[in-house]
Amino acid sequence: MLFLKRFGILTLLIGFLFILFSFSDEIGRMLYPVKYEHEIIDSSERYHVDPYLIAAIIKVESNFDPASISSSDAFGLMQIIPDTANWIVSMGNFDLDWKDRLDEPEINIEMGAKYLELMSRQFKMMLSGQTEADQNAILAATYNAGAGNVSRWLDEGTWNGSYESRADIPFGETRHYVRRVHYYYGNYKDFYTDKWGEALD
Repeated sequence: MLFLKRFGILTLLIGFLFILFSFSDEIGRMLYPVKYEHEIIDSSERYHVDPYLIAAIIKVESNFDPASISSSDAFGLMQIIPDTANWIVSMGNFDLDWKDRLDEPEINIEMGAKYLELMSRQFKMMLSGQTEADQNAILAATYNAGAGNVSRWLDEGTWNGSYESRADIPFGETRHYVRRVHYYYGNYKDFYTDKWGEALD
């Protein structure tokens, strides 16, 4: 009787593990949900920006809340401040009213993706030949601390731009930001590659 009971428990455990591994992506997506997938993929394709990076930045910036407003007046999903919005509008040849529509998910994501594209161009030489983790670290640090600060850190050798040396980033908030973006990026890439792959091909 004891043997049968143990055998039954073992069978249930094996069955549970089989289900867990068979549906790991679905379970992962339940644990790490992404909203506005269509908008993320569209902007990713339009500006040649990694969609998993866009999703990770949105998660860290606003937790996918389009009505989010920070204490520094950063707006929407990607937490864009008005001065940055004005610059993105001028650089991206967007309609002038876009800077006043940052609460609209499609517009906010597109402007954030455009900003990442512009930063990719600015740091093109530094990003070339870097690992995915290091490229994301530079772009995430730039998104949080600004291009001026990151350029100075790189030029002065304060930080070499790698994810592994993120402890050298002078701003504690930016160090924490880079780590969190890296964490969510990994999860989104693990769990959404199969789902987004066809759209991104």
